Amino acid sequence: MIAHRVALALVPSLIACDGEPEEQAPMGEPRAVIDGSDRIVPDQMPDSLDIQDANNNLDVAWHDGRLYLAWRTAPTHFASAETRMHVASQALGEDAWRAEGTFHLGTDLREPQLVSTPSGLVLYM
Repeated sequence: MIAHRVALALVPSLIACDGEPEEQAPMGEPRAVIDGSDRIVPDQMPDSLDIQDANNNLDVAWHDGRLYLAWRTAPTHFASAETRMHVASQALGEDAWRAEGTFHLGTDLREPQLVSTPSGLVLYM
């Protein structure tokens, strides 16, 4: 699995996912529209990060003007002592990603959760 950024917009109007418009939503009822996607991992990540074959279990959060991405990387999707949890960030309006940290505990790591607080960004896993 590869992490992708997907732009979503809520609109109370016509939606065309396969070229055919759907029925119009009642006013005030939002609908999600997929507005495109970008392949982020591994394509846009810094070379300093050791990105393995299986990339999944991700979370994103805005904090202090940056978009943070945390994800699990391992040899396979199955539990592994080689699992790493990477965190990278991107400044608003910039294309480059910056490596923020890597966690390796010699056991499988999953389900990252990034939480923005007034005192800083917290990563749970």
